[in-house]
Amino acid sequence: MKKHVIIAVLVVLFIAGFAKVTIIEAKIDTSWEKGKSFFAEYSHGIYYGTYNADKTACRIEYYTINEYTSNHVPLTELSIPNYLNGVPVVAIGGCLYDGEDDWRTLAGDTFFNDEVTGDVGKHITKVTLPENLQTIEKYCFAGFSSLVEIELPNRLKAIKENAFLSCNSLTEINLPASVTSILYNTFEGCTSLKKINIDKENNTYFSTGELILNKAKTKVISSIQTLNSIIVPENVTSIGNHVFYKNSMKSVRLPATLKKIGKGAFTFCTNLKEITFPNKLETVEKETFMYCRRLSKLKLNKGLKSIGNNAFFSCKLQNVSISASLSSIGKGAFTHNHRNLKYKVHKSNKKFRAVKGYLCTKKTRELFNFQIFRRKAVIPHGVRMVGSKSLANCQRQLEGLTRIIVPSTVKRIGENWTKNFLWIKTVEFKGKKPPKISKKMRLKSPRVQNYTIKVPKKALKFYQEALKHKLEKGIKIVGV
Repeated sequence: MKKHVIIAVLVVLFIAGFAKVTIIEAKIDTSWEKGKSFFAEYSHGIYYGTYNADKTACRIEYYTINEYTSNHVPLTELSIPNYLNGVPVVAIGGCLYDGEDDWRTLAGDTFFNDEVTGDVGKHITKVTLPENLQTIEKYCFAGFSSLVEIELPNRLKAIKENAFLSCNSLTEINLPASVTSILYNTFEGCTSLKKINIDKENNTYFSTGELILNKAKTKVISSIQTLNSIIVPENVTSIGNHVFYKNSMKSVRLPATLKKIGKGAFTFCTNLKEITFPNKLETVEKETFMYCRRLSKLKLNKGLKSIGNNAFFSCKLQNVSISASLSSIGKGAFTHNHRNLKYKVHKSNKKFRAVKGYLCTKKTRELFNFQIFRRKAVIPHGVRMVGSKSLANCQRQLEGLTRIIVPSTVKRIGENWTKNFLWIKTVEFKGKKPPKISKKMRLKSPRVQNYTIKVPKKALKFYQEALKHKLEKGIKIVGV
């Protein structure tokens, strides 16, 4: 009889223990906007969140903790409950605070303009997560600058953007086999992070310790930011968007197999001084090397076909050689580089040509970029057209421009040519005949009310007739 009683008690205890955490295996509805908000109070603080539509799961959006214990010591360890109000927790973080750009971290601190306001999260050194957790939302642990220990549960599927932003004390992290979604900037600002481990059973990602790749090892997804030099493995064909954003690297070696570098992949790599493109590379997307302010040596490969908008904006390049295969260069691709930046273009290139070191389109010889020196721009002799392309590729430099000289070879001026002439004082035309000017364009400055157009004295009447419907009040034409 006693044996039966003991067995019955053990069964009850086993069931009770098992019921404590019900593991969710089935797919759940995570349309949080359809559910109701709630709060749940615990000894260490109050959790605020949202149920899903059928109240089978909930998301914690943020909490307010009793930051200091009874002896006035900051709370350093946070254990997030498996359930809130009897409902399993499957997501944490991701709460808009005020407007579209202000986010709350899990600690209730606010994130805005790349800064965390508040200091609740900065004391936390260890976090224990719910066993049913599937999603860590954006900015969840942003500003947890003392966090050194966090174990990700085996049902976690997604880690969203900036989830661990500026977790400066985190040195190593282990990603479980269940993770199927990691964004490029998940670990941005983790200045002490040395190693990212991924479970060997993970079917989506592979880790070298420093780089996260897809399982096929053909694409780089993310990286740690504290590397002096990076060797991208062979067989990689693409580098994803923003992978090395704000990386401290001084050098990088790209594999011979590489075909594409994604948007902003090396943006703000301010220590990078030179880079050589492999021969199979075809595409450099927009903003790829933007603000790499020490980048002075660039070797473009023969097979390169496309360079995106602002790809090398605000670098330190002095010479750029355009290969025969390059057929597309985006707006501002080489803007705000060295003031004496010169171009060389392969004679077989069908889209571009160089005119006295300046880049032009081949057919129309439209100027692709200005070089500004001491607030003066001289368009090189041989250029036939200036217009929207010229402006789009040097807008920032044009803001300080006060004088521009247009050679006699320029036969056409496109629309909006003067819209960024914010401080212009003088425009000087050298041609005996005025160039054709777009019907939509007016010779005006957004800020300067009066400026002077200088033309050859013998051609003054021709210019006055050609420009009479293009001038704003206060702009005068004089013969010199």
